[in-house]
Amino acid sequence: GVCSSAADKTYPAQLQALLGDGYVVTNYGACGSTMQQHGDSPYWQRPQWPAVQNSSADVVVIMLGTNDAKTKEGGGPANWENDGTTGAAEFERDYRAMIEIFKGFETKPVVYTMVP
Repeated sequence: GVCSSAADKTYPAQLQALLGDGYVVTNYGACGSTMQQHGDSPYWQRPQWPAVQNSSADVVVIMLGTNDAKTKEGGGPANWENDGTTGAAEFERDYRAMIEIFKGFETKPVVYTMVP
């Protein structure tokens, strides 16, 4: 991922190698981010979010969710409490909202979601 120790081993670098020169892969990843807007580190509040919104992407790949699964019981922040602030319903709502934003781009990108 974006925090990989070797630049050529990041997911975006590997994707670029697989796709070849016909594509330009741009990495808008943000380590530790959550999809949920009320998680401990929402992607929505990271500097990458306005940057990706200003892109002219034809294809968008979303891979968020690992950090949303943290719970107090697991020793992490309360990102999956199913309490009306964080949890399954909020994750789905915020994921759908982000997809809709991407689909509204002038370029009408294809949006892919990935399991982290």
